Amino acid sequence: VVTRRSLERPLELYRFCVNLATRGGVRLNPVLLYDDHAPGAEGLSVTVDEWVEFLGAILPTWWEERQRWPDVEPFATLVRNLYEGGRTLGCVESGACALSHFNVAPDGALSQCGRSSDWGLLAQGTIFDRSFAEVLLDPQRTELLARTERLAAGECRGCPCWEVCHGGCPLDGWAAHGDLQRKTG
Repeated sequence: VVTRRSLERPLELYRFCVNLATRGGVRLNPVLLYDDHAPGAEGLSVTVDEWVEFLGAILPTWWEERQRWPDVEPFATLVRNLYEGGRTLGCVESGACALSHFNVAPDGALSQCGRSSDWGLLAQGTIFDRSFAEVLLDPQRTELLARTERLAAGECRGCPCWEVCHGGCPLDGWAAHGDLQRKTG
């Protein structure tokens, strides 16, 4: 997880992570908080621009080493899309989570995903009072599906990246604009 302090040492963090994952992959994720003024939040979150700069500092090194460390995300999926004609991204970049994700917290609380659970958004009851089928039919999911249609007709109309990202994560829209219906920055 990339915090504000991580921004100072992108290559050092990259090296540390890939050396831990000798047989598996590594996924770098930014800390994105919807409330930077929450207690303890100061100095944690990174902006979209800072995240891009952080990844840009790592990409040339990863590219040279990609045969040894092929599963470093978000790079691996982006390269597959560019060179192999793929059309997928991780859930936070895909905008296609309405019917494919849900989170069950240790206390049985249900929500759209792990991020929404962390942020206290898109709560959908508990496993004690709802079936998974009921959760997948939750009206909030209908709103997420409608989001895709709204973005295609509005904010993302004509975007060459639409077929891959579909506006990105609704929670990123919430973090930037206080609105789940907005696109990722």
